This record gives sequence, structure tokens and C-alpha cells, in this order.
Amino acid sequence: EAIAGYNRYIDATMGNLLNTGVDSRYIQDALGDAGTKNVSSTGGQSALLSLFGKADYNFADKYIASATLRRDGSSRLAPGHQWGTFPAVGFGWRVSKESFLSGNLALNLLQLRKWADAESLAVRAMRLDNSWQAATEAIAAQVAQGHFVNAQATLDRYARSSPQSPFVPVFRAMLASERGDYAAAEREVGKLREEQQASPSWKAWTSLVLGAFDEVRGKLARAEQRARDYMAESEQRGLPGPYLGGAIWLAWLDLRYPSRASDAVKEVDAALKRHSLATIPAVDRPYTALAALFAQAGRTEQAKRLLAEFEANVPGALRRGDFVRYAAAGEVALAEGRTHDAIAAYRAWYDESGCATCGFFEIATAYDQARRGDSALATYEQLASTPGLWRIFDNSHTLAHTYKRLGELYEARGARAKALDYYTRFVNLWKDADPELQPVVKDVRGRIARLAAEH
Repeated sequence: EAIAGYNRYIDATMGNLLNTGVDSRYIQDALGDAGTKNVSSTGGQSALLSLFGKADYNFADKYIASATLRRDGSSRLAPGHQWGTFPAVGFGWRVSKESFLSGNLALNLLQLRKWADAESLAVRAMRLDNSWQAATEAIAAQVAQGHFVNAQATLDRYARSSPQSPFVPVFRAMLASERGDYAAAEREVGKLREEQQASPSWKAWTSLVLGAFDEVRGKLARAEQRARDYMAESEQRGLPGPYLGGAIWLAWLDLRYPSRASDAVKEVDAALKRHSLATIPAVDRPYTALAALFAQAGRTEQAKRLLAEFEANVPGALRRGDFVRYAAAGEVALAEGRTHDAIAAYRAWYDESGCATCGFFEIATAYDQARRGDSALATYEQLASTPGLWRIFDNSHTLAHTYKRLGELYEARGARAKALDYYTRFVNLWKDADPELQPVVKDVRGRIARLAAEH
């Protein structure tokens, strides 16, 4: 780039230039005083020359680099200083194109239940690296919206690119359980367990999931054995916290079903003798799970002490991430007759956890106890109809009770068709339940027969 410049300056002065005569008001050089006339002029010439070049580099539409070199020359500067070189570099990073960031954002959006936005980001992340994390988030978002065909397509795409991934049977099992095909779900997890025999962590996880598939169908003896397997596997891994978690699971199996042993927390007491909380790092102690259990079992003061220790010993950031603290607070409030506070705590559990149905069953039962039938019915309905990829961990102990209670509530309102629908769902779910549960199934079959006869 070259620029040439020229300039000229002219200056002139003269005294007595104006004539004040009425008949000759004009300016004329002749009317001025020649002795005062002063005329001068100056001029100049300059030039500017610039040379520049630029190079850009773009890798994967994510990483961008730019370099510019410019050399300027000016005649206005003193000799020896008329040229200068001016380099510049720039770098750009399109963070939104990174799969890890898309995945992190998708996870945050899932917790906020912004399902469509989470799906969009997770699907984009899958295009970049097709990781199991991105696949999990995409499938979870699609299931939460009830888009099961899309979820299956996402699973198929992931399975084609990562056929040996252990998450392929995990996703298949979770989708099968959402369809209510627990036998197919059990087969997938059983196959995973066989393939991952060398992995202690996968063995423990499959015990947990298989136990959930057993409990939802009323196979309590098998669920109990899965819990014991989980405890043994946790012990082998040197994880006393999960070992206590297995004992808590056993205790809940006793508490939830009247036909079970009356001393529901005996397993927990024995486990705490084996691994006292004082021997476990504070961040790994199952304070909130124990508190929820003890409150439900009538040990309210012990539950309150555990929650106080949780507040005192666990760092704030970790406490905020433990949403079971709300469940425990709700159980304590309910045990003390503070139904309103219990419902508020359960609602906070749902609101903050991002879980599909966490807290619904507890809210519904609290409404039931408060004789607020309409609110109970609406919440049970919400629990029964809300999809979720990992919902089996809630459904395992809530779905059968929800179906049966909905049948009862609708029957009491004279809504025969709805009552029949939910009673039938209950019977289909527990038709192969353990003998100890069959009297309940028989009673519901009788209700179905009576309602059918009324038609």
C-alpha cells in the first residue's frame, strides 16, 4: 500500500483593507496600504509505503490461529528511522465445539430438567467423540421427553461405534425396564455381569441393578441375596461405606413390606459394629441414608444426631451435592408429625436433584397420611407416568405400591375404568412375586373381579 501526499500553504496580510465610504464598500487590493502588504507561501511533499501479509490456520473448526506482519515506511521521519516492522498474532478456541464441554453443559441442563437443550448438546458431543458419557446424557434427555424411538436410535448408533462397551448392555437394560420388560432388562445385566467378572466395580453395580429388577417384581428373597452379594463385593473392594449401604438396603426391604421381619435395622446395627462410622472418612460415611432409615424405623433421635454430625463433619460443597439429606429431613419431619415440613423437604429433594421422580412417592404418601386424597392421587399419577432412564432405582420400591394405591383411590371415587387399569398393572407386575406377597395379589385380583362384574 503506497500513499503520496502533497500540500501548499498560502498566507497574506494587508492593513487598511476596508474602505468605509458609503458608495464604495468593497475589498480591493488597490484600496489597501501597500506598505503593509505581506504575502508568503509554503509547500511540502510526503510519502507513506506499507507492506503487509496475513496467514490464518483453522484446525477442526475448533482451534484457530492468525499471524500478521506489517512493514511501514514514511518520508516524514528522520533518515535511518523511516521504516518499522509491526508483527501481530492471534489465537481462537471455539470451546462450544469441545465434546467435554458439551457433555458438561448437557449434564447441567439435565439436572435443571431442560431436556431438549440437554439432548441438543449431548447429540452434538456424540458427533465429536461418541463417548459413553455423551451417549448417556443424550439417551437420558430423550427418555425424559418420552422420545423412546430416538433413544433407541442413539443407543444403536453408540453400539455400532463401540460394540465392546459395557454401557451398551446397560443402556439396553434401562430402556427395557422403561418399557416394563424387566425380564429382558435382567438378561442384559446378567450378560454384562458375566462379561465383567474380572471387574469388582461392575460386579457390585450389577448386583445393585439386578436387586432393583427383583424388588420391583416382588421377588424379595432374590433382592435380599443381591443386597448380600453387594455387601460382600464392597467388603472385597475395601469400601466400608458401600458395605453399610448394602445393609441399609436390606433394612429397607424389611421396612417396606409388612410380611418381613419386624426388627428391620438389625442388619444395619451389625454392619455398624463391623465398620463404625468413626473408622470411615467423613466424606464417605452414609449419614443421610442412615438418618432416613432410622427415622422411618422409629429411631428419630438417632436420625437427628446423624444429620447433625453430617452438618458438622462434611464440607459444605459435598453436603450440597447429597440430595438424600432432604429425604432424611422429610422422614424426620414426618416422624414428628410435621407433615407440611416433610412435604417441603421431599419437594426440595425433587427440585434440586434433577432426578426424574425422586421424592414423588414420599410426597404422595405424606398427602395420603394427611388425608389430602386429591393431592395424593395427582402425585401418584405423576410418579406412575414420568419417564426416566434410571427410574428403576426409584421404581424398585415404589411402583407396585403406587399402582395399588392408585387403584384404591380411583375405586373410592367410583372411577371404575381407572381403578381397573391400575389394579391390572399391579397384578401384572407382581404376578410372579414371592409367596409372602401373594395374599396381596389375591386381594387385588378379587377387586378386579368385583369391578369387572359391575359392568
